[in-house]
Amino acid sequence: MSGWINFGGTPSDGGMNIKIGGHQVYGGEFQAVEPFRVPGRIGDVLPVEDLSTIQNEVRIYNAAVFMRNASNADVARRFHVIRNWLQTGGGYKVLTDSYEPDFYRRAYCSENIVPERLGAGQNFAFDITFSCDPRRFLAGVTPIRVNTATVTTPDTVNGYAVNKAAKPLIYFSWDYAETFVIADHITHETIGTIGLANGTDQQCWFDAETMEAYSDAACTQSANNLITSVTGDIRIGPGAVDVSFQSHYAVAEITPRYWVR
Repeated sequence: MSGWINFGGTPSDGGMNIKIGGHQVYGGEFQAVEPFRVPGRIGDVLPVEDLSTIQNEVRIYNAAVFMRNASNADVARRFHVIRNWLQTGGGYKVLTDSYEPDFYRRAYCSENIVPERLGAGQNFAFDITFSCDPRRFLAGVTPIRVNTATVTTPDTVNGYAVNKAAKPLIYFSWDYAETFVIADHITHETIGTIGLANGTDQQCWFDAETMEAYSDAACTQSANNLITSVTGDIRIGPGAVDVSFQSHYAVAEITPRYWVR
């Protein structure tokens, strides 16, 4: 059992001392499509693609804990620590593993931990089940630091085709009241804007997925008071977009969060 997972920044093979022996499937959820018929037309008609119909992916890892001659009290404490790791805290956390190292996922532990004894010692096998956002986010993407620039979504990243809009994490550093603008590179029409409050040496991280601002890179402390307005769709891609500020007193660092199916 040489695999590993990392959930919420804590590795399975670190303080948890959990062995990961594998996971079930390299599959993924598809869009729920309900075709319909049009009189006079041959075959079924498919609706326009609707990504919101794609359900979460269930990801199951085969895990084990080997404690050999440990006391029952030690075993109870170990599983207490494991349950706290997997189920403490609300919302999605980042999940990575040794089986698909090019990706990271947003996930939460969705099933109980049910240990089964292995042999006569204090050794146990169990499954760890996560419900994952169906998007596979591409790891290792370099943030883009800009004041004014054209941001083009690449056709491929690490051999994976990228063809969907991405909801970025954007770090802002600015002086004075400011507006960040995203526009279509071809039509020059505004896609979305973010208004930044007046001040000196201001900074925050804006998550386009949750539409929340934070004062720390870990996105734990709210900084919504620094955002005066949000309009339109805050996204990068799937084609090229132009990003800019109304003045030259601000810088953005964009983490695109490219993803694939």
